[in-house]
Amino acid sequence: MIPTLYKITPAVNLRAIQTDRFKNAQLSVSLILPADKELSPLTTLLFSVLRRGTEQYPTIKELNLVLDMLYGASISYRNTFFGDSQVIGFVLETLGKRYLPDGEQTDPLKVGIGVIEQMLFHPLLDENGLLRADAVQSEIENTCDDIRAQINDTRSYARMRLRECMFQGQPYGASLVGKVEQVQGFTPLMLTEHWKRILQSARIECFYVGSDDPAYVASLLKNVFLDAPASLLPMQDTTIPSPRTQVQYVNEDLAVAQGKLEIGFYTGITPDHPDAVAQSVFNELFGGSSVSRLFLNLREKKSLCYHCYSSAVAHKGIMTVSCGIHPDNREIAEREIFAELTRLQQKAVGKAELKMAQRSLINALRQCSDSPAALQSYWFGRQVFYSSTLTPEKCIERVKAVTAQDVMRVSRAVVPDMVYFLNGTLGGEEDDDES
Repeated sequence: MIPTLYKITPAVNLRAIQTDRFKNAQLSVSLILPADKELSPLTTLLFSVLRRGTEQYPTIKELNLVLDMLYGASISYRNTFFGDSQVIGFVLETLGKRYLPDGEQTDPLKVGIGVIEQMLFHPLLDENGLLRADAVQSEIENTCDDIRAQINDTRSYARMRLRECMFQGQPYGASLVGKVEQVQGFTPLMLTEHWKRILQSARIECFYVGSDDPAYVASLLKNVFLDAPASLLPMQDTTIPSPRTQVQYVNEDLAVAQGKLEIGFYTGITPDHPDAVAQSVFNELFGGSSVSRLFLNLREKKSLCYHCYSSAVAHKGIMTVSCGIHPDNREIAEREIFAELTRLQQKAVGKAELKMAQRSLINALRQCSDSPAALQSYWFGRQVFYSSTLTPEKCIERVKAVTAQDVMRVSRAVVPDMVYFLNGTLGGEEDDDES
């Protein structure tokens, strides 16, 4: 099932999938902005403040209460990078209208969209028309606490540091939250001006999965965005870089027992590339599943690591390998990771191994239809950034058609670029191997 596109305004799109499979419906409202070292952290803080209260619902308690009264509706927060773009906004989850009790007059979707409208367009302002200083200061403190706490999740921290080092000085190397000293310098005036600026210029992408008529959903959104100006910011083009001529190494020490090894590779294969499906099969074989070579050989057979897996970041045309190891195993683990890649590049995989990887990937694709969130996760980037019409079902057929020669070909496009090692300086065993 391919999402239907509705043009709400020149700056606002709705993509919708109507289905009776789920009692719940999900609607996301996302602003698409260029990733930027200075502005992305400001945007992140702004949306934290917008969730603190509105003209109609002045407190967090009142915001939560109106959602609770909608049969447990919820509004969560989205903030991520898609290539060189920041995607930030709100995700509404409600009970579908047709599943409401007989005689119920309240439409959870309509009220929920009204709450999002309040947060986007009618936040609490002071007498000078600025976002309230107490809310801003509170969220600055919360954000700074979150930044300081990043180091506590060493696996996520190491992945973040690889991206920052690999793309230093580039949009994709920006931080969503910034540095403590940067965030502490933000003011209500800066946030208010930024709020007005992005509402004037951002492209807004809405995505709906549920049983309601998409034309009805579009009409609700048109009422919200009717006066929204045409977008002044074009869609950010993602630069697909070329690998360095020599692999770069970055080492950092941290007082933990377990080391984290992160390796970044360039593939040049994006979701619209002819080899995108073959690349997915390769990743499943290399380190993307429990039947992969990195998992079976490095972790299970040779016991070199606590965890080891690869991830394709298709929107940027790269792949990463994440490995949790004892610091003494750093060199041998790195050597074995590169050796497994070389084996795939030099010798075609056997039929049985290829079949296992295909089945693993097919199972994951079948799960894309298990929930509104899974369907939206599958389609959002493909539709918004690539206008893809490749359904999970068609993707499964392509996965089945991938050959050993296809896997070998795409494996040869994988070029190592950077090795980041977070060296654990404490002796002994770490309590939580998966941290």
